Amino acid sequence: DLKAWVPALALVEVAQRKDAHRGERVTCLVAMPAVTPSGAPIRGRKVASCGFDGRICLWSLPSLALFASVEIALPPFRLFAVAVSSRFVTAGGGDDGASGGSLLGVVALEDLGNEDGRALETKAHTDNIYALAMQQGKDSDLIWSGGRDGMVELRKIVAKPGAPLDTQRLRRVSLQSSVRSLALSPDGDVLFCGTSRGSISMIGSSLQGRRTSVAAHKGAVYGLEVASEQGKLSLFSCGKDARVCVTRGWSLGGGAAAVPVAEEVFRLAADSRTGAPPAYLEALALGHFGAHSP
Repeated sequence: DLKAWVPALALVEVAQRKDAHRGERVTCLVAMPAVTPSGAPIRGRKVASCGFDGRICLWSLPSLALFASVEIALPPFRLFAVAVSSRFVTAGGGDDGASGGSLLGVVALEDLGNEDGRALETKAHTDNIYALAMQQGKDSDLIWSGGRDGMVELRKIVAKPGAPLDTQRLRRVSLQSSVRSLALSPDGDVLFCGTSRGSISMIGSSLQGRRTSVAAHKGAVYGLEVASEQGKLSLFSCGKDARVCVTRGWSLGGGAAAVPVAEEVFRLAADSRTGAPPAYLEALALGHFGAHSP
């Protein structure tokens, strides 16, 4: 009921940074974790962003003051996705088909804004990286990446004191279609992958192979979010077909509901109310109303 939302939204103070990425398109925005892997709270609320200018930026909330930034890519390379943990920020991109190149950048948060800090730039896919997800571990952090080459990769960040950052590829699997979105289950055991053909694949964390794949959308699946209530999972998806879908159950076979919207939807965020039954799961979809965006 949008009429019920409008009065509340009108009271929200809006901070804007029109020059956030040197006037270039902002392609991804994610909130920083609130706690460390050990459960200790992280002071200060921040969001990370990336864009066509090839930079990763960290912004302090609620003022949107620039906290730190690092340049990962130079033209013609652009950044399409960013993911964060309590220790690292990762961005992925490519040259959008100019030479079939891709770029994966990893920066330790403590080194952001430090000219002598450690930053890794490496080629992880043979074409644009469109989707990233990070998984925090006690000893190392893991990076999931999906690209236009149809591959999903799992990499471990190798960070030794006094040594340059590095990544070690652990697994690689082909989905045979451009990967446009990724989402991890709450326990980190299952990775959901949305493709340009409209399918969603569910893969075990060991990446021994795809466990299941379903046709969810008529066109690219641009956004995925996972919510869990009382052990029951709901998967939210959005895409080029101007629909937001909700699929119930870990097997993707528990029934699906679709909500049509006016335009294709590129991003969404899902929120589950603590203690509420699955019927009260909600999704907030953010759509792109205008010219087509790559």
